[in-house]
Amino acid sequence: MITISTPIETVADGLTLTEGPRWHGGRLYFSDMHAQRICAVDEAGRLETVVKTDDMPSGIGFMPDGDMLFVLMRSHKVMRFSRGRISLHADLDRFADARINDMAVGPTGRAYVGQLGFEFEGNDPRKTTTLVVIEPDGEARVAASDLWGPNGIALSADGRTLYTAEASDSRITAFDMAADGSLSNRRTFAVPPEHNAPDGICLDSQGGIWAGLPVGAKAEGLWGLGFVRMEEGSRATHRIPVPSGRRAIACCFGGDDRKTLYLCTVDTFKSDEILKTRGGRIERLRLDFTGAGTP
Repeated sequence: MITISTPIETVADGLTLTEGPRWHGGRLYFSDMHAQRICAVDEAGRLETVVKTDDMPSGIGFMPDGDMLFVLMRSHKVMRFSRGRISLHADLDRFADARINDMAVGPTGRAYVGQLGFEFEGNDPRKTTTLVVIEPDGEARVAASDLWGPNGIALSADGRTLYTAEASDSRITAFDMAADGSLSNRRTFAVPPEHNAPDGICLDSQGGIWAGLPVGAKAEGLWGLGFVRMEEGSRATHRIPVPSGRRAIACCFGGDDRKTLYLCTVDTFKSDEILKTRGGRIERLRLDFTGAGTP
């Protein structure tokens, strides 16, 4: 595994837990979860609060007309932001075992939403849960079940494959996607090194999956490996380390040529400390890889 030593640049800091990065219209959009807002930052580092919410936002995606969808974790809703107004896109309460989380939206406006299936900061036993698909009109249904915490989600450029990070089982899982959005042929794409638990993921044009590995899944309190690129069959090819005391959350290719990898990192997962330390960051580095599929 190659350790990438390219300098990492801080684009924005003083944030809380940054999640759900998506490149759209020349800017990186992301959720500043504990500040209950969605932000955008351009390549010059100019930061804007795009949406302020009364809940913790997470996954973000864009409809064909440019409207933004975003997840509200606690209320189990997917909202739509259009021309300065927020409206309900889909209520997922009947599907939610706990907080809903990440989301990927395809080119037709079909969205996939994951959940951990238990309260991360509580004493809930870990259990399997579902991945939900939402049609462009807001109609929702279960797309896949018996998943161990479907967390990060990415869609291939050809629209034929969905990838999700099963955080509670330390693996990247792939599905075939049919034209109607249904999923089949579930298989393990890769297992992260040292069985670290994967969080946010993205694809490159060579078929590799980049994943944030914030924690060691088999022992609570272990620090993860940073950001790692994996190929099908569990071959880990590249690693981007993060400084001691930081956790790698999610990543996304951006820039006009999609050769800039944007990184979401944080210094703690504890809610009461996140708002005090404001240790969340958006960082980036240039790579000899190009992003592909859903950002």
